[in-house]
Amino acid sequence: MRGFGSVLRQKGSRFLWIQYWKNGKRFRESSKSDKPKVALDLLKRRVAEANQANLALITVTTLVEDLLTWYSSENVKPKFAEDVRSRWRLHLQPFFGNIIAGDVGTGQMRSYRAKRIEAGAAHATVNRELQVLRKAYKLALSSEPPKVLRMPTFKLPKENNARKVFIADGDLEKLRQAAAAEGLWARTFIEMAFMFGWRRGELEGLRVGNIRLSDQSVRIEDSKNHEPREVPLTPTLLTLLEPLVAGRNPDERLWPVKSTRSLWKRICKAAGLVPGKAGIVLHDARRSSAKIKRFAGVSESVIMDLHGWKTPAMFRRYGIIDPADRMQALTKHEGLERQRAQERRQREMFQETLAFGEGEEAEEANQPPKKDPSKAAKESRRTDIVAKTQLAN
Repeated sequence: MRGFGSVLRQKGSRFLWIQYWKNGKRFRESSKSDKPKVALDLLKRRVAEANQANLALITVTTLVEDLLTWYSSENVKPKFAEDVRSRWRLHLQPFFGNIIAGDVGTGQMRSYRAKRIEAGAAHATVNRELQVLRKAYKLALSSEPPKVLRMPTFKLPKENNARKVFIADGDLEKLRQAAAAEGLWARTFIEMAFMFGWRRGELEGLRVGNIRLSDQSVRIEDSKNHEPREVPLTPTLLTLLEPLVAGRNPDERLWPVKSTRSLWKRICKAAGLVPGKAGIVLHDARRSSAKIKRFAGVSESVIMDLHGWKTPAMFRRYGIIDPADRMQALTKHEGLERQRAQERRQREMFQETLAFGEGEEAEEANQPPKKDPSKAAKESRRTDIVAKTQLAN
């Protein structure tokens, strides 16, 4: 039983011995038998007892700490680790921190959700927080040896909070003008946001080396969906980027600031628009960019590739549909109805024709057969000749 204990022979003893660990200490015990199966069964019982004792000491805090270690060592994701640490420290730890991991169930999670909703948090926000716990439990269950014996049931309400705000063409021009007043880098940032439709984090993380003027492209090696992405640069972006990257170190940040949140607020206010959820957010540029491309006739698969959507479900979630597609669907529907109506009329006319023909045939069948006019004339002449012959005699 690798990782749990072992069966061994003790010098001077005819019995097999077992060795296992409990609370960080090594224990050895005689099986009182020379049969391997008996020794192995004893080892399994002792390991199970030791695990029960160990698990009784493991709290939810231990699981989350392991998750943070995992994000910094094996699955290195600094942003994920920062998000987990923030959600844990602000909300999850005060409620779950001292609870034994094996005691957590749906009751505690319902109480936590009710408390957070009462405090004004949205269901989607609470879902993100509980997903931190779910990931921590999955990691603990896959540990060797496992740090929990079961996975609690995480019931997350279905979310229907997809934002469907699109930035009008006129507002887009106002934003471009306001960004130009901020400087070349701000104008370039806004142009890339609307042209590429990338996420804020992907744009803010750009380095000078990501801009490949020789290839007239920009490439990122990692993204939210863990895949590299490369897109060509338009003539407008080439003109804006050339002076921005000239003579700079490839490892430098492309933008002079780490976060563009303040920039976005200033640009919106200068353009006479309301920044934030009550008005427009930078992520609205992502949806607006996709919608413009779709209206221009760009296929859904190409837009997904440029913007970094892995599944059509995410594309459809934002309601990005070309009105021309809707009109085409309605026109096809209308055309199909006309075609079916025409085919129905043709069938009815055919049935009426068949019924009329069958009626005539039945009427003729009920009447006595008609004589041939030529035969009737011959018969009449023959009768006249016979009569004249009889008079002559």
